[in-house]
Order: sequence, then structure tokens, then C-alpha cells
Amino acid sequence: MKAALDHVKKLPLEFLIAGIGNYTMPYTRHSAGLLVVNNLAKNFNLTLKSTGKTKCLTAETTVRVPSGRDGQEVRLVLASSQVLMNLSGNAVLAAYQHFFSNRTSRLLSGAQGSSNVIVLHDDLDLAPMQVRRKASGSARGHNGVTDVMRALKTDVFWRIRLGIGEYNRQERRDMVSFVLGDLTGAERRFWGEPGAGLEGVWAEIEAIIKDAAGTKSKDSRRRLKGPQRTEEKIQQKMEEQNSTREETP
Repeated sequence: MKAALDHVKKLPLEFLIAGIGNYTMPYTRHSAGLLVVNNLAKNFNLTLKSTGKTKCLTAETTVRVPSGRDGQEVRLVLASSQVLMNLSGNAVLAAYQHFFSNRTSRLLSGAQGSSNVIVLHDDLDLAPMQVRRKASGSARGHNGVTDVMRALKTDVFWRIRLGIGEYNRQERRDMVSFVLGDLTGAERRFWGEPGAGLEGVWAEIEAIIKDAAGTKSKDSRRRLKGPQRTEEKIQQKMEEQNSTREETP
């Protein structure tokens, strides 16, 4: 048993980071996940390309996390879904199978859940330009997340929730038009590259990776290859961009 556990610890960390949305409407609130994963790819100087039958545009890279004396390399596969939101599950599953089925991924476990899938999606329950991570549980009425749960046959996968703001819940008939409405110019800059939102998303991804690698929290300010972020920098950018939130696209 100990030998098996030691083997698992030595396996490389690998993550699929999948953005979901309506690929035909890339700048709407409902497609915030696509916008963010596309901008993450730009940040890494990657070109997202069609790959096999994945129904996604994909690219991959490696980063290094602080872990022990030498650090640990982490393989990241970025996937931008090229289907409608309600069909997201098969696209995420196909990308996972294409890039990971012939490899033994490290088993991730812990109080926060276990998965090497990270799904980026819009969230009506968060104020605009807020970022939260979630390890498992209900889809909270999000049809794209529900379909990913169906395809993966589990609710245990990471989600990074991208706040698009509360609509008037007393007038539910307006929900569809709200989520299919365009992001404002301020929101697009916030989720853009560079932008405080993109850096906030990367901070959440970094936390997930560090948790999987077993890195102590005292290392949390050591940077991965990616947006160079500090709490002060994010706060400053959020204040600057919040001042222009009323601008139109």
C-alpha cells in the first residue's frame, strides 16, 4: 500500500481547464467562461486550435509550482468549448478523454473535493466581476454545469464561478435576455488580458494546484508562470475598473 501511495505522489499533476458558454455568442454574459479561457491562452502565448473530435479549441503548456526543494511541473490543457452551453458536457468529456485517457493522472483528494477538471462558467449568484471556486456539489440551476455533471457522471470537479451580476428575480421571464446580453466594456476589460479578473481566476487555479501538490499556504505568494498578481495589485485594478463599470461596450 505504501509503495502504491508513493507512486501516486510522484505522478505528474495534470489539469483540464475548460471554459463553457455559447460559442456563437462569445461576448455575452453566458459566455464569460469562454472569454476567460481564451484570454488565459493569450497570457501564455498559446494558440487554441481544433483538436480531433474534442468539440473544443485546445492548447497545452506546463507551469512549475513551489513544492519541496525543486518545485513540481504541472501540465495544463486549456479548452474552449465550441458547442452551445446546454451541450457542454460532451465537449468537456471529449477533451478530457483525448488528452488524459492514455495517461495516468494523479489522484487528487482532500476536504475540498477531488478532480483534475476545472470548469470556468458564468454565475448569476455572484455580483459582477467576482470570482469564486467550488469543488463539488449542485449546479445551482446552471444548465451547462448540469450537462458537465451528466457527461462526467459526477459532481466532483472544480468550478470557477465568474460573477455576472444578479438579475431581477421577481421577473424571471427576463433571465434569458439578461444572460444572453452583452458584457459591458468594463467587464470585458476586467476578464481580459491583462485584467484583474483574469488574475483573480489565475489565483484560484493556482490555489487548486497548490492544494493538489500539498504545498503549504506560506508559499502562496510565490508565482507560477502566468499573471504576476498580488493582493494589492488586484485591489488597485478592481478599484480602477469598477470606476468605469457604467461604460457601455
